[in-house]
Amino acid sequence: MRRAAELLATSRLPAAEARALLALRLQVPRERLIAHPEIQVEDEDAAAFEGAAARRLAAGDDPEFHRAKIGTARFFADHMLVTAGALAATATEGSAGTLALSDEQF
Repeated sequence: MRRAAELLATSRLPAAEARALLALRLQVPRERLIAHPEIQVEDEDAAAFEGAAARRLAAGDDPEFHRAKIGTARFFADHMLVTAGALAATATEGSAGTLALSDEQF
């Protein structure tokens, strides 16, 4: 058996991608791997994870590309998603002014 933290550190994948891949294999939330890096991973699961990580790297996936995607997603979450509530309210409740006009007033 090996510790999850050891597997993640030696995978050569970006941390978020490695956590997602291991969490999928272990059928646990990714957050559990973050909160409990000491989780013991059975040899069979460790081998399957290492094989999947190796295939991912062999397929030509560029870890820097994935890091950039994560950075872009963080930017989107920090700067764009914060407007979602206001846009939803505008779309669902903002018709009173428009509907107050008659057809001729358009």
